Amino acid sequence: MKLLFLRFASMQAVKLAIAEDHKVFRKGVILSLKPYHHLQFVMEAGNGQELIQQFDAGITPDVVLMDIRMPVIDGIETTRYLSKHFPMVRIICLTMFEDRQFVDEMMRAGALAYLLKNADPNEINSSIEAVMNGSHPQPAPNFPIC
Repeated sequence: MKLLFLRFASMQAVKLAIAEDHKVFRKGVILSLKPYHHLQFVMEAGNGQELIQQFDAGITPDVVLMDIRMPVIDGIETTRYLSKHFPMVRIICLTMFEDRQFVDEMMRAGALAYLLKNADPNEINSSIEAVMNGSHPQPAPNFPIC
């Protein structure tokens, strides 16, 4: 227990945003990551336009958890925009789509990791830590990324 405390005590808070049009899922992700005290949600949005408006208003998280299919502006276009205008922000795709086309499109747009919505909170936390450390997390063994 002492080792766990020291690990969190030495970590700086990671500021997170989530863009997800399904409010119940969005709130569930936020709640499921609450035990990770080094993670702090500073922004949430129901679509890409809401997310971009918050960025343009001066809120800049370290990591964005981005859904692909959202109304108004989807996750792919939002990822392209953020990658161009806020290149220091790390984007992790969090979606239900396993289709290789979506994976490739999100990675080309600037996402650093791709997780399925059935990911365990530990997997999400590990991906956040990996992109914060400059590495690209490996996908789950059952996910078809080469």
